[in-house]
Amino acid sequence: MRTGLHHMSKHLESPCDKLADYNDWKVIMLNTLKYQIYIVSPEYNFIWANQAFGAAIGLPLSQLKGKKCYQVLHNADKPPEMCLLYKMFKDNEFRLMETEIELSGKTFHLSATPVLDDQGGLEKVIHILTDITERKRAEEAILFFRNQMEAVAKIGVTVNSTLDISEVLSHILTGTLEVTGASVGMVFLKDKETGCLEWGASHGLSEEFIQVYRDQVIKPGEGLSGRIAQTG
Repeated sequence: MRTGLHHMSKHLESPCDKLADYNDWKVIMLNTLKYQIYIVSPEYNFIWANQAFGAAIGLPLSQLKGKKCYQVLHNADKPPEMCLLYKMFKDNEFRLMETEIELSGKTFHLSATPVLDDQGGLEKVIHILTDITERKRAEEAILFFRNQMEAVAKIGVTVNSTLDISEVLSHILTGTLEVTGASVGMVFLKDKETGCLEWGASHGLSEEFIQVYRDQVIKPGEGLSGRIAQTG
């Protein structure tokens, strides 16, 4: 029994906790994460990246090592102003920094954590990219819906506060353009008896262009507007 315990104790104290083994396990764990992680030197050179990052940019770690991060990520020949490592040097402050960036048509939350040496100098910076594309789309959809409701409310206030049809149409058009993000537009009034369209309001168009529609009506089926009015 003593021999067994002694053997077990020796086994527990054996070099199975070596730094190399620990690093191997650390790499394995980081490679299982869905987050894109990469580490760069103070000179902006890639030191390490996990598999998720390599897959996202289409380059393995072996091809990333030694490359400048701003060349790979931003296709630039120098660090851009929004680079968090650049900001650390500019502010002379090595602390956690965060921002949002656009890469390959997606939106990411980027955090940069500096790692300092024993003398307080910058040794490396750990970057973590989190895909927040869907969250941003949801936020934009909510903002779009809110803007729609505000535009409708403004139109309602205008309708209830004036009998001037020109003013009402102008507010309706302005609200519609705000909601849709358009910069130009025109509103026509349809004559119930003839089906013809008459100019009502416009925005962002030249006076010369508008005058043509002020001077004449659009008959049913005439031009794009006439066809839309005819077919609905």
